[in-house]
Amino acid sequence: PYTTLFRSRQFLNRPVDKYSVNGWQLILEAENSCLVIFIFVVIIGAMTLSQRNNLIKISLFFAVCLGIFAITAGVVLLTGNQTNLEIYKGISQTEVGQSFLNSLFTKSTTLVVIQNILCPVYGFFILLSIYFLFEKTYVIEISFFIFFVLFLSLECIKLIVPLFNLWNFAPRFVLMISQVLYFSRFTALVLLLVAGIFIVTPFTRRIIPVFFAVCFLALAVTALTPFDTSTITSHFILNDGLQKLTVGAFIFFAAISVLTYFVAGKTLAATEYTTAAYGMLMLLAGYFLILKAASLVFFAVANILFVCGYILYIRSIHRYNLWQ
Repeated sequence: PYTTLFRSRQFLNRPVDKYSVNGWQLILEAENSCLVIFIFVVIIGAMTLSQRNNLIKISLFFAVCLGIFAITAGVVLLTGNQTNLEIYKGISQTEVGQSFLNSLFTKSTTLVVIQNILCPVYGFFILLSIYFLFEKTYVIEISFFIFFVLFLSLECIKLIVPLFNLWNFAPRFVLMISQVLYFSRFTALVLLLVAGIFIVTPFTRRIIPVFFAVCFLALAVTALTPFDTSTITSHFILNDGLQKLTVGAFIFFAAISVLTYFVAGKTLAATEYTTAAYGMLMLLAGYFLILKAASLVFFAVANILFVCGYILYIRSIHRYNLWQ
C-alpha cells in the first residue's frame, strides 16, 4: 500500500508531503475502521428470519446515532461560524443580484450539509418500513438491501471534516474518512448486484462466502485507490486519482444490478420484479446524484428520484412476496 500511494502521488504530479510518505499508516487506520463494518457484515452468517430482523434493529440503532450526529453537526455548521464551510474549493454561494435561473444551478455548501443530514434520516425511515413490511417474510434481496441503506446513512460522517476543520489541521483524517466512504459505496453497489443474482438461486441463505468476498474485494480496491490529498471536493472528501474509472465502475455495477431484476422478472414470470427494476434504476440514479449534487436543481432531482425509486421498488417486492 505504501508503494502504491507513493507512486500514485508521483503520477498526479503532486508534492509528496509527510502524510503521503507515511501513507501506509493512513491506509492501516482506514482498514481498521473498515474492519468494524466488515466483522459486522460477516458474523451474521446464514441468516434466519429472526437474525434478519435483529440485523434491522441494530441497523436502526446505528441510523439513529448517525442521524443525531448529522443533525447536531448540521445545526452547528449552518447556524454558527461559516468559515469552516467557505474554505472548500469548488463551492460558491449565491451572489447578490444573481438571476434566479442561475441561482438554481449554483453550488451551495448549505445544500451539501442538508443532503448529508438527510442520508441517515432516509436510512432510518427506510429500515423502519422494511421492518414492518417484511417482519414475517424472509426475502433474500432485502437482506442485502439493508446494508445498502446502512452504508447510505454512513455518508453523514463527512460532516466531521468541516465541523472540526480537519483539512487545515489533520488531512490524514480526511483521507481516512474518504477511504471509509469509498469502501462503503463500493460494497453497497456490489451487494445490490449480488441481491439481484440471489433472487433466482436456491441457496438463498448460504451468504457467508458472498459477504466475505464482497467486503474483502472492497477493502482491497479501497487500499489500492490513490487519493489526491492536496485538494478537497465540495462534498468534504478527497478526490480519487481514478475518477473516470470509479464513475465508470459505478455506472457498470448500477446497470448490471438493474439488469438482474429485469432477468428475474422474466425468469420468474413476475411483472413485480420488472417494476422493481425501474424502481431500482430511479433509486440508483438518485443515489448517484446525492453523492455528487451541490446545486438546488440537482438536489431536488436527486431526492425525488431516490424517494420515488425506493417506494416503487419496495412496493413491488412486497406485493410479489405477499402473494407468494
